[in-house]
Amino acid sequence: MKLAPILICALSVINAGTCMAEPETGKAKVQWLTVSPGYQAGVPLQAAISMRLEDGWHTYWENPGEAGMQMKVMWQLPAGWKAGELEYPSPTRFTTSGLTSYGYKGTVVFPVLLYPPAEATGPVELKAKLSWLVCNDDSCLPGSAEVILNLISAPFTVSDASAMIEENLKKIPRQTTSDISLTVSEEAMELHLALAVKDTVNFSPLDYEAFPATPQVVDEAAKYEWVFSEEQRLWQVTLPKSEYVTEAVKELELVFVGKGAQAPVRVNWKIR
Repeated sequence: MKLAPILICALSVINAGTCMAEPETGKAKVQWLTVSPGYQAGVPLQAAISMRLEDGWHTYWENPGEAGMQMKVMWQLPAGWKAGELEYPSPTRFTTSGLTSYGYKGTVVFPVLLYPPAEATGPVELKAKLSWLVCNDDSCLPGSAEVILNLISAPFTVSDASAMIEENLKKIPRQTTSDISLTVSEEAMELHLALAVKDTVNFSPLDYEAFPATPQVVDEAAKYEWVFSEEQRLWQVTLPKSEYVTEAVKELELVFVGKGAQAPVRVNWKIR
């Protein structure tokens, strides 16, 4: 039986803060990146998984859309160590065989924080099993790899991968404050969305492309044609529900990706 390849960052290699493995499918390469080759007890360490896709292939966002699968990770960590949630950068929209999906082409970086315990000491080995789906216009293939990261206990030093990680952290949609709020009401098979934006905030949804981070609520192929209501001081849009909605909608999270250099924005609504 053919096994997924194993990626080991030995101590002699980790000074660069990167390591590489070939997935079983051969359609993507994955790297484990860290901002420093060493960790400090009780101090979070910024890391990331980088995936470089072959030309013509794409993989998927946290909400894959009408088809696809987000990347999954299973951690095997030393006692006391923890890993945060894998973070998904801003996606792009694909239409394949008439289906709308969200994801990535080229190289995509998924940041993740590692948390060493306060009593951590000495060299450690961290493992992660990754699985994902890649597709092109004709077919889809599963991919997998097991990555093993060896870290040493040492003062923080900047790795070769640090700048790449920091640059890609800017592509992660961050939650807004109360300066931008979303409300949702529903009627039959339609959702009425309203964005309230404080006058002190320079934000117009017309400058962004909207993506539903919550799956199977909004029809993935819906067009977001926002209209400003001067009387109510709201941006409003009506969207068709997903065909998979079977009960009252209780939450919806939108990600706004700037059409220019704007930072991506995450806005959510939830019935309390």
